[in-house]
Amino acid sequence: LKLCFARSVTMPTSHRWLPTLPESERVHDIALDHSGGRLAICTSSHRISIYSAPSESAPWVETGRIDEAHAAPICRVSWAHPDYGSLLASCSEDGTVAIWTPTGRASGRKSGSLLGSAGDSLPSWSLRASLSWELSVAIVDVCFSPPVHGCKVAACSAQGDVRVFECMSSFDLRKWDHEDLESIAHPLSTGGAVATLDWRGASLHDSENETLVVAGRTGQLAIWEKSGRRGRWAEVASVDAHPEADGVQDVAWCPNLWRSYEIIATCGAGAALWRADFTNVDSEFRRVCKVQLLETLVSSTDDTCPVWRCSWNLTGTMLALSSDRQALSVWKSTASQSWKRDEEMVARSIV
Repeated sequence: LKLCFARSVTMPTSHRWLPTLPESERVHDIALDHSGGRLAICTSSHRISIYSAPSESAPWVETGRIDEAHAAPICRVSWAHPDYGSLLASCSEDGTVAIWTPTGRASGRKSGSLLGSAGDSLPSWSLRASLSWELSVAIVDVCFSPPVHGCKVAACSAQGDVRVFECMSSFDLRKWDHEDLESIAHPLSTGGAVATLDWRGASLHDSENETLVVAGRTGQLAIWEKSGRRGRWAEVASVDAHPEADGVQDVAWCPNLWRSYEIIATCGAGAALWRADFTNVDSEFRRVCKVQLLETLVSSTDDTCPVWRCSWNLTGTMLALSSDRQALSVWKSTASQSWKRDEEMVARSIV
């Protein structure tokens, strides 16, 4: 069961079903854009479908499709901030990250695969860049950065490598530079692979430093940071988040509008919230970060485990979890800064 919150909409009070996909297709990931009006879905058939809904009451309609987007199954999709237009990134087991933009032209009616759910021809999407590693390894997660850092996209491979790509000019999406997150003490590069990553959003306390959280199959979570445009990426903290079998399945950095500390959600054999406190620089002019367990939401012995995905709302006051047995739970922050499961919202979501 996949889920995602839109970046700039509140939690819906009702649900709208998407058109049914063929039984032979398996959904690997879904991603809402920042307005919540478009939804990208990648499937086992190497295809990306774009659905749109003009209003909260309107049905979802397929408005775009990319057939054979990759040469292997697609793992994740991610939308860029609208400051950079309609950019969509996808990553695949074929070892590439693809950057897509809509062309605005209809694909035509040459085959049934080019017709939308309403029977009309679909606008085509154009491949603007294909980004890859030197070695052909599966790319398992991809995520665009907050716009304050420029047009950047972070990706991680199945071998435990993390790379940050940057488009040097918004007028030429074919040219991308890259940086690798390298460290002798990298907890994810030995004994296990990276499974997921997420950017720290813009913060009132710190708008210059770029920060990533990466987590892997070993169950470890690591925070990496880059100070300024000329700085280098360095690991500033790590912790054993889910040391059980299969490790961390997903990680989500909580939007921070007022807290003096950061919150990171992780899920796998259970789900937990982690508190991250950033302090002044150390003797090597690197910031110090202390990570500690804030609250366990789902224990590893819960019958709904494993928990596959976690997603925050815009204000960082609600967290959605999707777990085994098609279970969906929503957790809300209380006045005492603890977290409580919202049973009523769960009931409305699955009815």
